[in-house]
Amino acid sequence: MIARNSLFSITGSIVPVLVTIVTLPFLLGLIGAERYGALALCWLILIYSAQVLDGVGTAITHAVARARGDQQSARDSMATGLVTALLISPITAIFASVIAFVFFGQFFEVSDTVRNELVASIWLIGASSFVSGVSRAVYGALVGKERFPSASLATMVSNSGLPVLALLFANVFGVSLVVLMWASLSAYCLGLALLSFNLWHSELRGQSAYVTWDKSKALLQFGVWIMVASSVAPLLLTMDRMVIGVQLGAVAVAAYTIPFQIISRLQLLPQSLVRVLFPRLSMSDGTKAYELGFHYSIAMSACFAPMVIGMIYLIEPLLRLWLGDKLDPSSVQVGTWLLCAFYLSAIVQTKAVYLQSQGKGARFAKFQIGLILPYLVILFHSAQAFGIMGVVVAFLLRRMAEALFLVAKSNFGNRTYWTTQAPAIAGLLMAMATVEFLPNPEFKLAAGVVVASAVFIGAIFIAPAELKTMILEEVRKRFSL
Repeated sequence: MIARNSLFSITGSIVPVLVTIVTLPFLLGLIGAERYGALALCWLILIYSAQVLDGVGTAITHAVARARGDQQSARDSMATGLVTALLISPITAIFASVIAFVFFGQFFEVSDTVRNELVASIWLIGASSFVSGVSRAVYGALVGKERFPSASLATMVSNSGLPVLALLFANVFGVSLVVLMWASLSAYCLGLALLSFNLWHSELRGQSAYVTWDKSKALLQFGVWIMVASSVAPLLLTMDRMVIGVQLGAVAVAAYTIPFQIISRLQLLPQSLVRVLFPRLSMSDGTKAYELGFHYSIAMSACFAPMVIGMIYLIEPLLRLWLGDKLDPSSVQVGTWLLCAFYLSAIVQTKAVYLQSQGKGARFAKFQIGLILPYLVILFHSAQAFGIMGVVVAFLLRRMAEALFLVAKSNFGNRTYWTTQAPAIAGLLMAMATVEFLPNPEFKLAAGVVVASAVFIGAIFIAPAELKTMILEEVRKRFSL
């Protein structure tokens, strides 16, 4: 079941990446770097504000997963969670609008024409944030029932619709940011409609479901620190582009955002896997949950490291093939170092989800709160002193701090764990040390294949015997061996 659900979840994440890759050059050529940088920040603000509702969605998933033997309780948790999300989402929408009004009106370095378009788009940012927030709660209810095909299809349509509808609306109605944000709102509404129909048709149609204060309180109590983490994590994630926008301007935001957007999409693979893992961890306790999380974390590194290493070798030729003369040369160096940062982020996601599923999410949330001020100071200093690469280094250092903290707090960081990380660490160091010396794309492709393959084989060779046995048993079940 985990393998099947993982496949659906990964597919729902990969398709929007492919759509973005295809459409971005056309969208960038149509609206220009300045408007694209501004649009990227609009998406950033509304996504950030809507992620507050991740805590409610995760709490719904947890409650529904634990109520497997009590269908009425599961439906009550769904209904109560959705009403709770509807009550909280207007707050997040107002929050998004206020952030957009202050930032775009006072701090963002952009032309007067684009600034006026941004100000006129503020209410659309808030409306999109509201719809996106409610969608996260509906998604959480479907995931709690492990209905990943329906949930993944809806989110795939919504996320793919962002660039596709932006390109379509810009061609038909003009390149104004107001038009582009109408396209974004339409994409989010389409996703919410699909999610809501799937939930109603599969779980709620013809069934009774009751909204109670006690269940709402329980959901909020479980999800409060996840909500805090969901608020703080996007803030930490968006600070880099906000600082670039203030210090270096909209064109620099585009140069940073283009590789960031594609590379961050790679993270959808581990995110898709941990979404599948969360309901299973929620149904487990103690040693069983620890072993599942520990083995899943090792498997995540073994699968994701070769992909990142291959991308380090290929990012420069791929970006040049993709964008041609529209490529900012600084984007290549930015993308290379961002790959290392997102590798760190990917391998620790299992640890964060493990802590959340066992009711220990407060630890990481408090740590992230403590990071906000020092990280902001480091970002401003790095941007002033070293420009866009200073921001990249600051981002990488923050990811390293988070990784070390989560390894320690999850108690995963024993000798066995660090031994399994040796191939990935050696491969990343090899890739960073050699990529600049390879003269053409053919040599880079060959080196990427060799190093990534060696890392994958090494990870399999030193994987714990229990993990190998678990994987072999799953393969036998799948193929009836």
